[in-house]
Amino acid sequence: MKDYPPADELLEAVAAFLDEEVKPLLKGGQRFKSIVAANACRVVARETAGKTALVEEQRRGLSELLGKDGELPAAVPGDDSSADELGRELCAAIAEGAYDQGRSREQLLAWLRADVEARLRINDPAFLERNARRDK
Repeated sequence: MKDYPPADELLEAVAAFLDEEVKPLLKGGQRFKSIVAANACRVVARETAGKTALVEEQRRGLSELLGKDGELPAAVPGDDSSADELGRELCAAIAEGAYDQGRSREQLLAWLRADVEARLRINDPAFLERNARRDK
C-alpha cells in the first residue's frame, strides 16, 4: 500500500501552485518562465501517467507494420529499447521503399497519424482540441 501521492499528482499540484499563486505575482520574463515551468510539470505528469501505454501502443503498431505480430518479447516497464529498435527497422524499410505505395503505404500513414496523436495527447493535448474544433 502506498501512503504518498503518485508523481503525476504531485507534478499537477506544483503546476497549479505556479499558475494560481506564483504567476499572478510576477511580470515579464519571470511570469513567462512560471508559465513554462507549470506547462513542463503538466507534460511530465501526463508522460508519467501515460508513457508505458504509449510505448506499448508503439510496439504493437510497429510490429504489425513490420509483419512481426507475436514475435516480440514481453514489454518491460520503463524500457523503450524494443520500440526504439522497431522504429529503426521501420525507418530502414521506408528507406528501402517498402512503404512507397499501395496498402502498406496506407497502413504506414494511418499508424503515423495515430502515433502523432498519441504523442500530442501527452505533449500538447490543447493542440488536438484546437484542431478538432477547427475541423468541424
